[in-house]
Amino acid sequence: MSDNKIPGPITDYVRACVDGYDDHSVSLASVYRSKVTGNYAWGSGVCLKLEDAPLPPKIGTDRTELRFVLSDGEYSIECTASNADRSVLAGGDSSSGSNTDAWLTAIMVDVTESLQRGSKVFVSGAFRNRGKERIFVVDALAPYHETSRSQMTHEQLRGFVDLCSGYTCLVREEARLDANGMPVDYQRSTLTIIDNKDLGRYRTGPGRWEFNGYPVVARGLTPLDLMIRDDTLWGRLYAKDYLKKAIMLFCLSPRTKQDMLHIGIVSSVGEGKDHMIEHVIEPLVPCGIAGTGKQATVAGLIGAMSGDDINSVSLGLLPKMHNERIAVSEFQTWADETFGELMNAMANGYVAISKGNVHTRRETCTNLLFLGNPPADFGSQGNIDDYSDKTAMLAAFGDYTYQIMSRLTLIFTQMSLAGEDAKDHIRSNILRTMDGAHEASTNRDSEAMWRIFFREYLRVVSGSIPRIGPLEPLVNSEFDSFEDNEAFRKVFIKRAGVTTDYRKYQEFVNLVRAFARLCGAETVEFPHLDEASELFRKSLQTMTHDFPIDLMNAEIDPNLVAKHATAITRFPEPISVRDIRDAGIRITDEELSQLESFNGVLRIGDDMLVFQPRSEWSFPEGGES
Repeated sequence: MSDNKIPGPITDYVRACVDGYDDHSVSLASVYRSKVTGNYAWGSGVCLKLEDAPLPPKIGTDRTELRFVLSDGEYSIECTASNADRSVLAGGDSSSGSNTDAWLTAIMVDVTESLQRGSKVFVSGAFRNRGKERIFVVDALAPYHETSRSQMTHEQLRGFVDLCSGYTCLVREEARLDANGMPVDYQRSTLTIIDNKDLGRYRTGPGRWEFNGYPVVARGLTPLDLMIRDDTLWGRLYAKDYLKKAIMLFCLSPRTKQDMLHIGIVSSVGEGKDHMIEHVIEPLVPCGIAGTGKQATVAGLIGAMSGDDINSVSLGLLPKMHNERIAVSEFQTWADETFGELMNAMANGYVAISKGNVHTRRETCTNLLFLGNPPADFGSQGNIDDYSDKTAMLAAFGDYTYQIMSRLTLIFTQMSLAGEDAKDHIRSNILRTMDGAHEASTNRDSEAMWRIFFREYLRVVSGSIPRIGPLEPLVNSEFDSFEDNEAFRKVFIKRAGVTTDYRKYQEFVNLVRAFARLCGAETVEFPHLDEASELFRKSLQTMTHDFPIDLMNAEIDPNLVAKHATAITRFPEPISVRDIRDAGIRITDEELSQLESFNGVLRIGDDMLVFQPRSEWSFPEGGES
């Protein structure tokens, strides 16, 4: 019998790819450890400081020495390189047979690029004594592009995507109701993954499938489905699928300012936000961690200039993580002016640094993730508005709350991210972690394999440019439905005379393309628009009352939706109208006709009904498409 396991051919394919990948992590550990022995060593890092000075005449006429500091974030080493004659001053063996001036010039250019842009360099050589100093004498140095260049080939990417498309997920959907009986979400759980050729075995009717007695929805398997599984990347942390998808979007590498995705997550204390960084994000992709409170200075984030020398600019965290991502934990501890300095970086992908008459800029195409807690007094008075309008939870952004909200692609404001029904899952995960279950050899090896594979996968798909093409009218129509919604306007369009938010439109289009990237698609297709709309809608719902906004757009009576949710939960199988009413669900013939108009219910004969899951609903033009 089938079960919810990853198909063997997919696991075998992933393992075969990973076996051919090398470790390209940025590290100077081996170089640092060679300081005592002076053995030949190599590593990679970022330049933090660069100076030049003339060499003494006894070494050579008009000879130059470069001194620079490299760091990988854990170790720092002081390096030297010169264009002196090798018979007089050792070092630079890689320049033998070539012009030493050209060799040193190339090093100067590469190190300067690293200093200015935070790019990595690869260095090799050995520690030697120079007077009273122990310094690393460079033999060779070159740009280290492997940290951003994927080892996954185009053939491997297409092979993986094609392999996934050969399978189908059978998904059970259950309505999640609020205190008023309104469906605020749909709990989806994959019951099994089957080969496409076996799909007919589970079909019970036109567009209907069943597995182990449960009505299910058939969805094509995508790489994103594999990314958010507990047996690949999320085994150490319990989270809702919408949050997993948001984090996978954050793990893409922005190449231009149009690619940047900024996400804000505000929830109560103890919700595992830091564990998400530690156990999911950092092991998967490079991620800078911004300091809290007064440790998060403007100079530390952006950089500072010493004197009037542009080459003396001390790189901040944002330029260092160009084309990568930064997580801000406990952002509510930041000062208002710190958020103010982020405005340009979040919108334009660069920061300007000025001192006196010297002006320069550094590229900062960086995804930002803000994790924090609401103000201490939020909800303390029991005000009903706290539950219907949660924008107050973002007051931690201080004076720049409105501007930050405009720049955040997705915002989730929920006191509990996992939900009230997740207690058993979270406790079980805590116990498994404390018992060392995740560190068992089999689990650890499998986890490492999937992390390595998806690290390379995310790098290669981040460079793709899926075309919107024929879907442009649908994308525009979908965003228009958001803008026309009162909840959207309440949150994002607050100024008199303003009728649209072009920045939010650009963020929505980027969200659609980002889902196409995560699925390895070369063009944007309707499922990617559907995923983006659902996540965007979920974000908006968490900021306002937990209400099905798409149904508001279609002008569907909330009471009718509540009756449908109750009926499909209690009666997943075909049932007569009389039995429904005998069970206490008071639904009129007019309401049944309305449900039938958007495929909320199917009639079988004159009296039998089948309630359709939310994914099967289709609204007339002007509602949800």
